[in-house]
Amino acid sequence: MATEASGDPFGVLGLERTFGLERRAVEAAARRRLALLHPDLAAGDAAAQERAEAETARVNAARAMLVDPERRANALLALLGGPGASDDDTLPDGFLMEIMEARQAAEFGDEAGDQPGDGGTDWSAWADQRREALIEEVGGLFNAAQTGEERERAALLARARCALNAWRYIERMREQLPSE
Repeated sequence: MATEASGDPFGVLGLERTFGLERRAVEAAARRRLALLHPDLAAGDAAAQERAEAETARVNAARAMLVDPERRANALLALLGGPGASDDDTLPDGFLMEIMEARQAAEFGDEAGDQPGDGGTDWSAWADQRREALIEEVGGLFNAAQTGEERERAALLARARCALNAWRYIERMREQLPSE
């Protein structure tokens, strides 16, 4: 994932490899890089313009990846040598049951007999809260992996992959919930 069009999206934008990047910092770094690639700077030099266009595409791909927290997490995990989604599909204990119950309740109403939209559980809010908790967990795992001892790193990155897998489930659920 981290190699898509950019190799190291953090390096392309000159940013530290960290999960806790602010969108403003990513956007500012991209603007600075793009200003250096402006077509007018290569006017009259077709080869230089072609290189600038290719580099502009790399900068835009890196920006798109790093402003999206889930894509940023996957890129960072790959760069740190953690498992990819296709290599490790583990989920937290009990997570699948939690999701199945939440989906069923969201679709058919909760145990109190409420129907979706009848003032029962706000499943969009539930999914948003669950997503925020996973984002916080992933951030903590990355911080620990990057500052902790090398021997613990692989286990922390595996836990980050597990949390990212759960995050992907929550994202799918958020996408499928009816909008109010």
